[in-house]
Amino acid sequence: MSRVPACFAIAIVIALCGSTAHAALTMQVDFDVHHELVPKGSATLPPDSHRSTTVTLEARRVVVAGSDATTVYDATRRRDVVDNKSRTRVDHSLYDVPAFRTIEYRRVGLSRAMAVAKIDDGTTAVDLEQNLGFQEPSSPLQVAEDGVDRTFSGPTRVFCRISLAATVVKADEARMFVQMLRHAIAVHPQVLAGIASANAIPERMVAVSRQFSEETQTVTVRSIHETADAPIDASTIPRRRATASSQPIDRALDRATALDAADVSRTLARARDEIAVALRDGRLLDAMLGIIEWGLTSGEPLVWATPEQRARVGADAAVASLSRALAATTKDETTAALPVLEGLHSQAATKAYVLDIFIANDRKTLGQPVVARDLLLNVLAVNPLIAGVYKDLGDCELMQFDTVRAWRAWDSGRRLFPRFANFTAVDRFEQSLLSEHPEYF
Repeated sequence: MSRVPACFAIAIVIALCGSTAHAALTMQVDFDVHHELVPKGSATLPPDSHRSTTVTLEARRVVVAGSDATTVYDATRRRDVVDNKSRTRVDHSLYDVPAFRTIEYRRVGLSRAMAVAKIDDGTTAVDLEQNLGFQEPSSPLQVAEDGVDRTFSGPTRVFCRISLAATVVKADEARMFVQMLRHAIAVHPQVLAGIASANAIPERMVAVSRQFSEETQTVTVRSIHETADAPIDASTIPRRRATASSQPIDRALDRATALDAADVSRTLARARDEIAVALRDGRLLDAMLGIIEWGLTSGEPLVWATPEQRARVGADAAVASLSRALAATTKDETTAALPVLEGLHSQAATKAYVLDIFIANDRKTLGQPVVARDLLLNVLAVNPLIAGVYKDLGDCELMQFDTVRAWRAWDSGRRLFPRFANFTAVDRFEQSLLSEHPEYF
């Protein structure tokens, strides 16, 4: 490993000569963010921030240790966040960052396209690319060197500066450093590609973009050295307990991490018994709701009744009302179905919470994801093993652009119910992200 206070071309030559074999590379990385007002931007500015971290690079893993938390990125497409004080962890997916940026890129791009004549806030298409880490192939930045920095410029200004002073590293180390930056902050992808291809980590990077304010991100790297010390193994850290979470949705998702296949088996066995008791006692709405709950839990049909029992359930007035409400397809029909479903609560002795699943979906359809989310959390408080609820919960979070919790919900459901058909849409979403943005993985 060598120090190169010159351009990347020299760095590449030295890198090709090789460096001492080592298990990992560690360094201090500081992240500073500064905001300034822009014309027609936000009237108030976010506070400036400073974060100092110790970063360890391995061939297939990056560990970023800060004062409060340690984040581990690995090749299994996971991001584990360890609370340094409690020594507990929360598991996340690497899909959540590119998913958010994809959605936001399309949303903002469409908004700009629909109102080109009205937009005069000083932002450009390059700002969008810088803010969200995506680049249109037809709009490369102009690259130049001034003896101190390599600059990346758009049509009107410099968007990023990278110091020519850099530390030569192995190709996989440069790649993992770039992966850390890609997930940790928003930087133009052409800039990141330049760092990775040079096989060198610059001492300093300054990225400037505009969105409501002018934001300057400065990344400073120092004290790079080889280490034989193994960084934290997140798999050995216990998961965060549900009682430690402050938000109801986090408590529900933390609770789900403690459940396993044995819990699923016990829940399905209990559900089958509850259906049988409801049929025996003549509580036909409860029986029907229990059958639906079974399907939303297991994803499989249940042979649940004799022909005579089926006829009785089908003839029940409350079950008939439920069937009509669930058949709603239009906005008007969905709106009309809500009071019907809510009114059935009083007729369900033990399974009223299942009705909240349908009410939540109707609320979500009508553009009320927060109301829907709270209803679904109430359902999970009664039965935390309904696969379909985790799918719906993730959908509600996605509607609010909270991709982090969306993936936590979907991953909870898929872990417990890997064959549940409703998650096929999530699988397809992930495949599209892998195909369109492989650089994030």
